[in-house]
Amino acid sequence: MQQLLAIWHFSARDSVRTIYQSTAIRRAPSLWEQPVSARENSETVSIVYGHRRGIGTNFYVGATFARSRDPDAALKHLQTEIFAKASWAFDVL
Repeated sequence: MQQLLAIWHFSARDSVRTIYQSTAIRRAPSLWEQPVSARENSETVSIVYGHRRGIGTNFYVGATFARSRDPDAALKHLQTEIFAKASWAFDVL
């Protein structure tokens, strides 16, 4: 497994976080009771923009792109997620 993380700060309130992950699996199918593939590969890229409005108030918007491949089964899986998140902190005393 490999992972690369990069964070860019454009100001005290604005930043972009990028994460890249790559996984490669190799196994001996003869050692498994059920049929399994000898190889699998997957890659994921996540990009998130964050804006800090004030103490305890943050906004995020981002996207995640994932790809899984199983060359032995000629199978490919693609997944895309787009999200937005807001968080507020309240004083509860």
